[in-house]
Amino acid sequence: MNVRLKKFFLKFMKRNLFSFILLALLTAAITMTAAAQSPDKILKQANRALGGEKALQAIKSWRKTGRITRLRDGASGIFEEQAAQPNFYNSAFDLNGFEMDFSNFKEVKGLTFPHSYKINLLIDGKLTNEFEWKYEFSEFLFNQKIDSKSFETK
Repeated sequence: MNVRLKKFFLKFMKRNLFSFILLALLTAAITMTAAAQSPDKILKQANRALGGEKALQAIKSWRKTGRITRLRDGASGIFEEQAAQPNFYNSAFDLNGFEMDFSNFKEVKGLTFPHSYKINLLIDGKLTNEFEWKYEFSEFLFNQKIDSKSFETK
């Protein structure tokens, strides 16, 4: 190998190796700093960012509205979600004639479930057809043995 080329190659390797080691050390330092934060500290920072404990406790209700889009075909509609203390919650959307509403949320064995579902389907064509289903649940059972054959399609 040519002496000049060899010197250039060694100089190039030293510079790049130094840069690589520096980058690796910097990445490790940043990662350790981020990992060193405790979950408690992160939650306290989030709490402060949201206005503090008093401001959060003063919230008695909230409502979110927006647009929902089905990615497969681009159909879109409205989305609505709302809650109020002590235990009211409702979620609904209308997506191009397909409408779902979940409400009447209650706690069951430490978990909160909607006890009311309403589903509407509107099909426009030569004739307009509307289908509506309403479900009211009165009992939730957990850890029941279920025969695997009940999940087979026919």
